[in-house]
Amino acid sequence: AVSTTTQASANELTNPGFEIPNFFGWNTFNNTFPSADSPRTGSSGGLVLGPFFALPHASGIFQDIPATEGAIYEGSIWAINDTSILDGSNQPDIIAGTGNVVSLGLEWVENGATTRVAEEIIFEGSDPNLVLDEFVQGTVVSPPVPAGVDSVRLVLLFVQPPTFDGGLVFFDDASLAVIPEPASLGLAVVGLVAVGRRRRRPTRRSHSGSKHSAAAPGSR
Repeated sequence: AVSTTTQASANELTNPGFEIPNFFGWNTFNNTFPSADSPRTGSSGGLVLGPFFALPHASGIFQDIPATEGAIYEGSIWAINDTSILDGSNQPDIIAGTGNVVSLGLEWVENGATTRVAEEIIFEGSDPNLVLDEFVQGTVVSPPVPAGVDSVRLVLLFVQPPTFDGGLVFFDDASLAVIPEPASLGLAVVGLVAVGRRRRRPTRRSHSGSKHSAAAPGSR
């Protein structure tokens, strides 16, 4: 019962599975495309790669949801370096051995301005232990939303170095949801302990049968 209080609420994103024919519900910039190449679930996901032109050397996809003051948000997305996706030279079109970096971030949006508040690097092309052919989940958790913030933004970012390194990453199954604040969790735990104590007292005073007989099998 306690563990369920730490779970996030319902996913608030539109089209979290990036279903085609387009990225409805999402905003994209530079080289980000719908694709049916390697879906984790459903029939499609997306491909993201470097823009191959001058600054800011990035491509990506993002979505905003209305912010709730004081709430804490958890965002996630799944991504893969799929060696079955080939480039023009018939080689795996992955970021291994490159300077490309793929990250997931959360931002506050206030009066049109954005502030990055959480970020996790999912893939780094220079990593000798870069995971291939397996979906990896990136997860970010925000601080409590301050007053004045209009929206929370989940953004997947593919940053390409000035050398215009090649390679791409496939992504799917995003999520953005509210999770309980630590203070709320603490109050919930205290409440459960108090209820448990009240329920156990009659059992302790009873002289008939086992003291465990009052609890149903599997109950907590």
